[in-house]
Amino acid sequence: MNRVHPDIKTRFIDPFNDFGFKRLFGQESSKAFLIDFLNEVLELPEADVIVEVSFLNSENTAEADQGRSAYFDLYCRCGDGSYVIIELQRARQEIFADRALYYSTWPVQHQAALAKKNHGSRWNFELEKVYFIGIMNFVMETGTPAYRHEVVMMDTAQKVIFNPKLRFVFIEIPKFRKRVHELRSGLERWMYLLANLAGMKEKPASFAGELFDNFFKIAEVSRMNFEEQLAYLRKEKAELDYYNTMEYARKEAIKEGLEEGRAKGLSQGLAEGRAEGRAEGRAEGRAEAERSMVLRMRDRGMPPDEIASLTGLDEAYIRSMTDPSST
Repeated sequence: MNRVHPDIKTRFIDPFNDFGFKRLFGQESSKAFLIDFLNEVLELPEADVIVEVSFLNSENTAEADQGRSAYFDLYCRCGDGSYVIIELQRARQEIFADRALYYSTWPVQHQAALAKKNHGSRWNFELEKVYFIGIMNFVMETGTPAYRHEVVMMDTAQKVIFNPKLRFVFIEIPKFRKRVHELRSGLERWMYLLANLAGMKEKPASFAGELFDNFFKIAEVSRMNFEEQLAYLRKEKAELDYYNTMEYARKEAIKEGLEEGRAKGLSQGLAEGRAEGRAEGRAEGRAEAERSMVLRMRDRGMPPDEIASLTGLDEAYIRSMTDPSST
């Protein structure tokens, strides 16, 4: 066992640490965990069960615009040809659904480019399935107590699936509140680990079997070497900076928006003024928060591509902010 860096206070990895999640699910030695996790989360029928995955480059550049990139937390292709994107989100993001839709277009673009290259005009537009899994450490406020939401293209009149090739599964971890003795399924066990692993002192007896024995071994911080622990800490500090900056900006935006809204309400009507003030305050607050966050990450020595991967912001936009002449 390796010595644990004094700044790491937990026995097990935090799954919402980007480096930690990739260690748990995104390396060759953890494929068995990923496959089991995918089958449980996607709730696939027996005929579509995933038995093999290949890891793909998590940085993707659009075929038509080389200046645009997308960074996925995990991107892989299954043995049946389908594509899976997994995106973790620790801090609240109001437009996460839009981000999911945008990200889902990348494997579609990739398939189109590949098919045109291989088949030219003979390509008939047939696509492989694309799955997007969004794991959120916040509540989307969907209005239901369910922690798992599945979204597909549906004929709203007939209430039948229009096209099964694109599926979204959103997981709201704060809504999962079962205790260890209440777990009844493989899905619930994985949800429990995502919600509680970082605070656990030992492996629960109910997580028996070779799969979870190996999972808890990889999850132990003491099994990471010193360089891996430093990388884990760097991600942890950057993510906490991001969360704290955005939370502060959110509160300030609400405060400023209310104040401006009240002032405008004197001449435009109170209700209209508050709504407009809140909207403007949030927009200005988000922009300033993004800039402050990116500059703090730059000052910690993080390169633009890593900042883009962590924040979901466009790399060109980040480079424009981190150019010394712009500050």
